[in-house]
Amino acid sequence: TACGTAYNGVLIALDAYLLLKGVEQKKGRKSIQYYTMHVSAIDKKMLKYLNSAYATLHIAGYYEGVPDARVVNAGFDVAYSIIKYIKPDYVQEPAQELPQSRPSLLRRIYSFFA
Repeated sequence: TACGTAYNGVLIALDAYLLLKGVEQKKGRKSIQYYTMHVSAIDKKMLKYLNSAYATLHIAGYYEGVPDARVVNAGFDVAYSIIKYIKPDYVQEPAQELPQSRPSLLRRIYSFFA
């Protein structure tokens, strides 16, 4: 389940990436061929990340259920690499300090990009 969720996160990040690159969004569920076709036309490094995420997270982790934690960790590393590759170099600082009493969703999201 974790691999499937991580792979879906990769696809959401790739949708944002393709949108930023000017690719017209297709409605509904997209196939891996859709992503590989558009990503390969834009960036070969991102295509390498996509192929790795597909093989480790989607095929090995989700469908085949590989029980080796090293494979799953490698897939998560690729997912983080994709998100890091897509995120902008400059992230605007929040206008005020976030509350320290309990972690909020916004604070967790901000800490990921910091």
